[in-house]
Amino acid sequence: MKKPSLLLCALIALFPFSAYGQSGLCESFTVENNDLRIPVTINGNQYHAGLTTSNVGATMSSSMAETLGLDVKTNGDLRMVEAFGRAEFFRYVDDVDLTLFGNTIHADDVGVVEADENWLTFSLRVFKGLIIQINFPEEELCLFPRAAIDLKNSQNVIFDSDPQYGSPMLQLILNDEVDAWLALSPTYPGGIIVDPHLASQLDLHSQSDAGEIQSENTLRGSIDQLQIGPYTLGNIATEFPKPGVRDNLTTQGRVQTGTNIREGRGYRGRVGIDVLKHFVLTMDLERQQLHIYAPN
Repeated sequence: MKKPSLLLCALIALFPFSAYGQSGLCESFTVENNDLRIPVTINGNQYHAGLTTSNVGATMSSSMAETLGLDVKTNGDLRMVEAFGRAEFFRYVDDVDLTLFGNTIHADDVGVVEADENWLTFSLRVFKGLIIQINFPEEELCLFPRAAIDLKNSQNVIFDSDPQYGSPMLQLILNDEVDAWLALSPTYPGGIIVDPHLASQLDLHSQSDAGEIQSENTLRGSIDQLQIGPYTLGNIATEFPKPGVRDNLTTQGRVQTGTNIREGRGYRGRVGIDVLKHFVLTMDLERQQLHIYAPN
């Protein structure tokens, strides 16, 4: 399935490497109720956007598009894939002035998702080619040129990119025995969310609280242990789809033309801010390199 792309590569060109230095170019963010937000100015008005790893550089709700007086268009050749439900036709707006890190670009193809609330998301993937550091304890996002950090020799997490959608994903060990690739999703406010098969492997359905409703699409349980790189966390809140709910939490490796042999690996859920908030993440999304550090 072809996915929409946003031509925001001009954003990187606005940040000459000489502007970074060893300290990087940084922007503060806020985390409230496990909701990460970074200030973004749109057409002269300041909002707070959630950080994603989507291949759509920026996305807003239909309500936000209406508030900004933008004309929503549809591209029937492209699709938007959400966590639940079917893939929808790609809806978008043009003529959007985005300001981040003190620099402004004129953006087209900003994705639009049907929603009654005003919200905006911004993808870290527009900084492809740079080293991105998310310091959750200090609530700061920094950008560095690759020459500033030797990430190749310091990486301590097995990191890859999903061949189906290009989403960055981590290899985690769950309950000390189940290896699973989960997509890196800083906008997901929980610990982890897993597909039905992985939920069965983790025996989530048999838990006493498995009937507790977390949302209209999911149930909630927990796992005893999660290992991420050299760190181990305990009692991790875990969501999984309700029976019969159509989910998009699983991806597969790309199928080579003319064969049934899959190339690469896919993810089986998402790891969110309730896990990530303990760490400083330093990553190169293009080269699939990641170092994590827990300062406390």
